[in-house]
Amino acid sequence: MNKTTVWVAPVIAVLTLAGCGQEQQEQAQRSQADAAIAQAESSVRELGEQARQGLERAGQAVGDRVERAAEAFDDAALSAQVSAALARDPQLSALTIDVDTKAGRVRLSGTAPSPEARDRATQLAAAVPGVRSVDNLLTVSPKP
Repeated sequence: MNKTTVWVAPVIAVLTLAGCGQEQQEQAQRSQADAAIAQAESSVRELGEQARQGLERAGQAVGDRVERAAEAFDDAALSAQVSAALARDPQLSALTIDVDTKAGRVRLSGTAPSPEARDRATQLAAAVPGVRSVDNLLTVSPKP
């Protein structure tokens, strides 16, 4: 064996081992990158789910508000219809009877000229489509 062969063989062995170490290091870096990508994908999925849930809750809240607004509009329309029915009756004066409606339940307050007129107000209010119940708080106060 010559001197060059003796010298080259250990250098090749060191370079080969260094190459193996570099390959292992690259594999470790790829594994770390893969883990980071998987974590990022998981985070994105989680954020997407949170966003979906938030939008779902917001949609429900808007739906609830629209429903309440529609109910308030319906109640106002019922109050107007009951007031009109009372105004058309010759024994009753819509000006002295207050009509409040909530969720289809009508409350009459104020005065009626007679017990019969008071009962008639209940009948007229109950006859309006959409009225669920009538709470008649009218007091009888004969006209002078």
